[in-house]
Amino acid sequence: MQGGTPRSYVAGALFALGLIVSPALSASTITYDFDHTFAGVPPIGPTPWLTATLRDSANGVELTLAAPGLTGNEAVNQWFLNLNPALDPSRLVFAETAANNIATPAIVSAAENAFKPNWDGKYDIMFNFKASDGTSSFGADSTMTFSITGISGLKATDFLFFNTPTAGHASLYAATNIQTIGEAVIIDSDPRVLSEDPRDPVPDGGATALLLGFCGLLVETARRKLRTFCR
Repeated sequence: MQGGTPRSYVAGALFALGLIVSPALSASTITYDFDHTFAGVPPIGPTPWLTATLRDSANGVELTLAAPGLTGNEAVNQWFLNLNPALDPSRLVFAETAANNIATPAIVSAAENAFKPNWDGKYDIMFNFKASDGTSSFGADSTMTFSITGISGLKATDFLFFNTPTAGHASLYAATNIQTIGEAVIIDSDPRVLSEDPRDPVPDGGATALLLGFCGLLVETARRKLRTFCR
């Protein structure tokens, strides 16, 4: 009996499949592109004016805020995000891990439906960059990265939820308040989600197809070995 038993072939195939699939299921990335105004004067630079990227990490979620399209004196006053309503935002812990072109750190606050920009609904999380003198240091080419922990099993997709609308406005995922010639509330287009976790709403079709191809190859190999053994 050469090459082992049929059971060993099947076990080997399943083990190899696990090596292929497991890393892919462990990570998700969500990117918000802030590229149009809800109210006020828009920035004059190219869109997206701002981005917010959330990634699964070993201990929670990594969040990077960036201002690739702001110019001149344009700067962010506040930045608003939402959390899965099944979770308690007051338990979130934000630790700044990196910053570029930022004079003062952000003040981060989190509580359910506690934060409301002008002309918009209620959000769970607010990053406040506005100093006591009314100025903001989060402007052109600024970036800031946070590690978000405090809730067991926290994932990037836990930040893919709508706010609570008010005054008849539609629900939104995220918003920012920008200091420009006047005042603008900037919102994102539909977020981009890169994920291979079937629990997430928008899986990456190319990666999924590749995994299915490997799966089919392994199953076919096991089937042929089993047929040869039984002859």
